Amino acid sequence: SSLTDNLDWCDIVAYASSTVALEALMRGKPVLHFDAQEVVSGDPLIGPDPGFRFEALDAREGAAILGQLIEMNDEDYKRRAQLAVDYVGAYLPPATPACPPLSHPVVLPIFYLP
Repeated sequence: SSLTDNLDWCDIVAYASSTVALEALMRGKPVLHFDAQEVVSGDPLIGPDPGFRFEALDAREGAAILGQLIEMNDEDYKRRAQLAVDYVGAYLPPATPACPPLSHPVVLPIFYLP
């Protein structure tokens, strides 16, 4: 299966240092960052709170956060999901259109110097 299939299937994405967290937030899914306590963080979500990012240092904390998500009411869940989508929209630049076809061929001179 593809990343898209997996993100559509899951309810939450757990990560340590992956931009898959951004992909999940883009879909309004919560993300759970397991902090590896590295000197330099590999977490791509540093800075402002994206609204749907949670942090755990170990499995016990991660399980507690999963419990909080299960108990979260629909209104709060939808609000946080929209904050996440808005965060990614502001974080990533818009896609650029494909390059148009050239009206004339481009020739690059190649010089060979023995």
